[in-house]
Formats: sequence, structure tokens, C-alpha cells
Amino acid sequence: MYWSLLPIWLLDVSGSLIMIIMSSLCLGLAREIYHRDPEDAMNAYLLWFCIAIFAFSLSRSLGHIIKHILYFAGLQYWWQRLSPFSGSINTMTFVVIGAITLFFNRMEIIIHRMARDKKKIQKTSSELLT
Repeated sequence: MYWSLLPIWLLDVSGSLIMIIMSSLCLGLAREIYHRDPEDAMNAYLLWFCIAIFAFSLSRSLGHIIKHILYFAGLQYWWQRLSPFSGSINTMTFVVIGAITLFFNRMEIIIHRMARDKKKIQKTSSELLT
């Protein structure tokens, strides 16, 4: 008995397209939130994180779609040559996502410390003036 892989391929391609659409919608929303208050560190983190997720979804999804197109066209050799590049781009986007997360986690700690120190300075200043 022979089963067609067409449903799996259609699911992969449609899922890849949905991933691109969803990540672009998230990126648009993150840009809108960032522009409301660009000085908020969490807004900047959200924007950068969504940019990285969009880049990952684009590279991963386009890689899957191109793979299927090349296979259907009988050009498997081209996919074998492009596959390492596609994988390396995906890996680099993971590195960027991790770096953004670590950087902004540290920034949030610094921002909270600065707010706490500002309150201490204000309290000390008011005590000195009275």
C-alpha cells in the first residue's frame, strides 16, 4: 500500500506561511507598542525579540517552502547545497534571540536598581534640605 505525502507537504507549507503571517503581525504590534513609549526598556525588548522571532520564522519557513519547491521540481541537489546555509541562518537567529533575552534581562535589573537609587537620593536630598 502506498500513502501520499501530499497532506504532510501541504500542512508543512501552510504552517510555514501561517508562521510568517503570525510573526509579522506580532512584529507590527510590537512596533506599535514601542512607538507609544520608546523609552520603556520592556517595549524595546519586545520589539527586538519580535524582530528576532520574525527573522527566525522567515528563514525557517522559507527554507521549508523552498525545499518543497526544489523537490517537486526535481532539483534535490540544489536543496542539498542550500540546506547548510538555511540551517546556519536558523542557528544564528537562535543565538540572537538568546543574546537579546540575556541583554535585556540584565538591563531590567539595572533599570530597577537605578529607580531604587533615585528614590534613595531623593530621600537623602530632602533630609539634607530640611
